[in-house]
Amino acid sequence: MRLLLFASIFCLHITNSLAQQTVPVSGGNINGSGGNGVFTVGQMNYGSITDKNNVSVVKGIQQPIEVNQPTNVDPSFNMAIKCSVSPNPTSDFVFLKIDDTKFKEYSFELIDLNGKPIISNPITENSTQIDLREFISANYLIKIMHQNKIITTFKIFKN
Repeated sequence: MRLLLFASIFCLHITNSLAQQTVPVSGGNINGSGGNGVFTVGQMNYGSITDKNNVSVVKGIQQPIEVNQPTNVDPSFNMAIKCSVSPNPTSDFVFLKIDDTKFKEYSFELIDLNGKPIISNPITENSTQIDLREFISANYLIKIMHQNKIITTFKIFKN
C-alpha cells in the first residue's frame, strides 16, 4: 500500500514539474473524427533573471504598455514647452505637436529600439506628420531636440 502511494505521488510530481504554467482566460475540448484534444488560451507565466552585474532578462511574453507622457526631460532645458505625439499606438502616421514659435531650433529623430536612427528632420511647424507606413510593426522612440540637445523622448507603438 505504501509503495503504491509513493509511486502515485512520485508520478504526480514528475508530471507537474514538466508542465508549462499559464494564466488561462479561456479553453475547451475539441472532438473530431481524428481524435480529441484539450486547449487553453492565455499567456505563459514569465519571470526575470538577473546576473551579478545587474543585467536582467525577462523571459516569456509581455504586453505593451501605452506611454502618453514625454520621458527623460532634460532638467537643464529651462524653456517651458508642451509637446505631444498622437495617436499612440498607430498604424500609419503620428503627429508631433509643439507649442513654441521657434520651430527652426527644434528637430526630431525616429529611432528603433536597437538605437538605429531611421528618420532625422527639423521641425518647421507646430504640427509635424511622421509617416510610419513603410516600417514594420514594432516599438520606436521619437527624440525631440532643441539645438541638437535632447529635451524629451516619446515611445511609439506601431501596429
